[in-house]
Amino acid sequence: MDPLDQWAIRDAVEDGTRAALGLPKADRGSLLKPLAIGCAGLGALGAVVMISGWLMMIHDLAGRKNTPANAVVDSENKITLPLPSGWSGETGVAGVAHMSVGPFRCSQSSSDVCHLAVVDTRHAESKSKDAKHAAEADISAAAEASYGVIMRHTVLKSVPVTVAGRKGHLVRWKIKVTDGPAGYVQSVAFPSPARGFAIIRFGFDDNPIAPKVSVMDDIVAGVKLSSGATH
Repeated sequence: MDPLDQWAIRDAVEDGTRAALGLPKADRGSLLKPLAIGCAGLGALGAVVMISGWLMMIHDLAGRKNTPANAVVDSENKITLPLPSGWSGETGVAGVAHMSVGPFRCSQSSSDVCHLAVVDTRHAESKSKDAKHAAEADISAAAEASYGVIMRHTVLKSVPVTVAGRKGHLVRWKIKVTDGPAGYVQSVAFPSPARGFAIIRFGFDDNPIAPKVSVMDDIVAGVKLSSGATH
């Protein structure tokens, strides 16, 4: 028997039974309506998900396109840092930027790796009133993070600086440590495009083969707002 005939016989039997009981015929079209509505809803949802995925992909590609190959992204603070030639750079898990050059063994008895120069970014939910206070509050921690226990330091510079069009402050020390090379440390603070303050920390060894201290200024001058940041 043709399957269509089976459905016709079933409908006829159902209609006869309902007539015998004084009931109206079944509205079989209404049984399909919920299914049709559900299918339409699922289709619309799928379209929204697909379009959202496309938009996110386009935004991501646009962001990558707008980021130069010789720059490192700090997605936490929504800025990019210029990557000097020969340096290594990456965006960390927390979204902050890290750059370094000149890896070497910290000591003969250790397999730890040190670098002639390191630049890191961080975000500060600072209660400081301005960038100067934020930079001054960070420099000691920056020095210890780069060089450990500090014997003494000399303030080389503490000046206002404009970073990515924002008014910030720069503090630079020359430090002497109990064990290891002397060095130069610097903290630059400026209002983050995200919130609070963006902090850029520098640690350069006082070594003839290390980058010159002027490279710190070059990096600060090359900081830019990343795609999507508000001025």
